[in-house]
Amino acid sequence: MINMLDILIREKLQTTSRQANLSAPTVSAFLDILRAEQQHLIAALQTQPLQTGTPESLTVFVHSQQYTLLTLLDTLYDERQQLTGQPSTADPQKLRLIDRSLVIVLEVWQFVQQFFAAMILPELPMPKIEWAAARQWLCDRLREIRLRLLSTGTVQLLSIAIQPIEQATDEAAAVPTYRKCEYLQMLAGQLADIPATADINCHLRTVLGNIGFNSPAFLQYMTEILSEELAAQESTDDKLQLLALRAKQIKQIQVRPGYRLYDNQPVASQYVIAFIAEEIDYLRTVSAMMQSVGAVAGSPEPAGEKIQTNWSLSVLAGYLKVQMEAGGYSNRVKEEVLRTAARVFTTKKNQPISYSSLRTLYNNIELSTGKAVIGVFAHLHQTARKIFHGLIPLSPLFLLA
Repeated sequence: MINMLDILIREKLQTTSRQANLSAPTVSAFLDILRAEQQHLIAALQTQPLQTGTPESLTVFVHSQQYTLLTLLDTLYDERQQLTGQPSTADPQKLRLIDRSLVIVLEVWQFVQQFFAAMILPELPMPKIEWAAARQWLCDRLREIRLRLLSTGTVQLLSIAIQPIEQATDEAAAVPTYRKCEYLQMLAGQLADIPATADINCHLRTVLGNIGFNSPAFLQYMTEILSEELAAQESTDDKLQLLALRAKQIKQIQVRPGYRLYDNQPVASQYVIAFIAEEIDYLRTVSAMMQSVGAVAGSPEPAGEKIQTNWSLSVLAGYLKVQMEAGGYSNRVKEEVLRTAARVFTTKKNQPISYSSLRTLYNNIELSTGKAVIGVFAHLHQTARKIFHGLIPLSPLFLLA
């Protein structure tokens, strides 16, 4: 059905490409024909497809019409962009022809989207003409958000929150689907409504949790915050109480049903609850083992059996990662190395080290952690030079660190 509309417009575009100037009456006559064809098409779409064929064949029909319309809309949009890019030589009547054709085809597209809403292809991108307006709106909100909320204290979390918007609005990025665009607009609107005088990070976490924000960077941020809180606790009981409290608070977060940034990943609340469950299971297992050993031996674990470092848990994870990648350990099974490190090492106020925390940090090294690890190796290099003075020249790598 829509093929006739497609043929009419494409033939006209080919004809006008060979003409220097179009007359206003010629353009008006063609637009009248196009409008009449549009009205006939919409009337036919409301009745004929529903009277014949199976539901499966009707779905295939709708998909083909949707794809044809999308291709035609994008062709007209590209033609318009090419014309407006050369205003001094653009034929005003040809621009009028394309503008009015865009409006007519867009009306058919919107009718198909609404009338056959249950059958449309959700993974198709939205038309370029609609994305241009949505992209401009997102860019405007992005500027407002940065201006109002960005500060030293909020830069890390806010950067994580706006990253999907920045990526989508990049000129080189692909046109998103309606669903993705709708989510980004909701995200930008929610961020723009956060009051600048409030606890911005707290509001950011609440907003992102409510709308199912689940970028890998945000999931890592949430587990790192929790790991830092655990590291500040003195005893296993304190850690278990903290984890139980956080689990209760997270379960109380109202997540909008059907909304998430990435469909193939759990929302942040599910991810963190799973992380908490692993931590609780680990702490309880270690606590039971320690009690069992103490009961058999008649005394607590002898002091001095663990190696205490001056590094944070994230730096220890980064150090182990470098050693593994450089072949410093003959045992190349990452899990065994991490379990041994969790059992042998301890950081300040972090007794015992959780294997799952160490594994999470090992697999997600941040830029700031990487710089800190480079600093550790630079210090080790300098210390080695002092011990073995004159044997090894200073590497340019550590001069730049």
